[in-house]
Amino acid sequence: MVARVQELRRKAALCRRAASIPTSGSGNADRILLGLAEQLERDAALREQELRGNKSNRSPDTDPAAP
Repeated sequence: MVARVQELRRKAALCRRAASIPTSGSGNADRILLGLAEQLERDAALREQELRGNKSNRSPDTDPAAP
């Protein structure tokens, strides 16, 4: 799941980078890319929050990753 959060943030950064490239036109694509980046960041934050919640709800006996 942590990999999913990292992937969402990587995609958001790519969208921002693409939006920063100067192009001719009205900038609609830039606004769309920035909106997509914001949505990806929100999704990443939500997933990260869910991960934190799941970890705090687990006990060492039920955590499959526990030693």
